[in-house]
Amino acid sequence: MQFLGPIRGVLPIGPKGISAFDTLEPIRGSGFNTATLDSYTLNQQGVSANVSCQYDTSSPIVSIPPTPPLYLPFYNGTCPSGQTLLPIDSYPIPNGLNNTLGGWACKPSLLGDSYTLYFQGNGNYIESVGNMTCTMSPVQHALFPVQYSGNNKYFATQNPVSTASNFSTQLLDRSVFAVINAVEESQGLVSNLVAESIITYGIKDFGIPVSSSLTQNATYLRLFEAMIQGIFQYEVSVMFIFPLTCLLYYC
Repeated sequence: MQFLGPIRGVLPIGPKGISAFDTLEPIRGSGFNTATLDSYTLNQQGVSANVSCQYDTSSPIVSIPPTPPLYLPFYNGTCPSGQTLLPIDSYPIPNGLNNTLGGWACKPSLLGDSYTLYFQGNGNYIESVGNMTCTMSPVQHALFPVQYSGNNKYFATQNPVSTASNFSTQLLDRSVFAVINAVEESQGLVSNLVAESIITYGIKDFGIPVSSSLTQNATYLRLFEAMIQGIFQYEVSVMFIFPLTCLLYYC
């Protein structure tokens, strides 16, 4: 399946979507001819979230010196009382603080309708990322028209027809955790792939001069916002599958 534009947390259904979760199956054979159906639009559940990033002078992210048994430094963070987002935990830095990107997230709202994400760059990312604070709010359940184009063979989501705040907080917590986890797992021995991707996009597609690519830039903030949106929306759609799979296979 291919998407044009943001996925918005939608898991495409219908005859061209994921057949195992096709809720249109009960009406097959009653005038709904899937063999000849080429294009269609269905209203589907997804998630709406606004993300805003800014450079900051401080951060809850800290680096912890090497300790046994791994003898590697760690990134860790501390959220204000009652705002800790589980299961976020400290994670090792494989090459010290050379060209690394730390990430952390806190949950100001117990309802799961807002989150605060923090990033901290070291090495080549001290200036381009530095201390960055990103707010995700409001996070809302949304109903999106999802169109399948038979001519182009892709799905596309339109503007939501309705929004509501009653959403699974566990689903949202896990999806925000996945954003931070992506930053952790993208860390290599010489660079961080998330940071490198944003810097590369800034240079190649947004005209940031190479000579100033390692300094603060408003374009990097917009790219971080897009990155967070993209990973979060994808993870929400994937997380929808797990409960359904467990129901099917009794896990």
